[in-house]
Amino acid sequence: MDKQAKRLYVAENSVFSFRDPRNYLGTVAAVERFLDHVVSSAWFLDRWPVMEGVEVQLHDGRGSQSAWASPNLISLPRWARRKLVVLHELAHVVTWTCYGACKPAHGRTFARVYLVLVRRVLGQEAARELRRAFRLQGVRFRRRK
Repeated sequence: MDKQAKRLYVAENSVFSFRDPRNYLGTVAAVERFLDHVVSSAWFLDRWPVMEGVEVQLHDGRGSQSAWASPNLISLPRWARRKLVVLHELAHVVTWTCYGACKPAHGRTFARVYLVLVRRVLGQEAARELRRAFRLQGVRFRRRK
């Protein structure tokens, strides 16, 4: 795991949105509804038109210790069925699909996509808190000048 990934996970785990019980989805069906709502929304498709027609499949992740994503699959064990984790994994799919598979898994582009998703889906306060945690941990998310 690279240094940016470690810092990003520490930042992510420190925010209230991660622990907020209202953001726990619980079942695979609830995660599917949440994910479908996000990826089929007009703002999502306006921002990332390349994602139109990309079917993101969901795997229940039982028996796995960690959540993970591939270009069109998200796997979530029970503990990871939280809105913030779903958006984290969706950010991987968006980053690889729209910006190329050569981008670092937890690099600047990923972190920026993740913040955009959090701001739009969970709200300004959740995004502000995550951005603050990114800064405290040294997570890079701004475009290079």
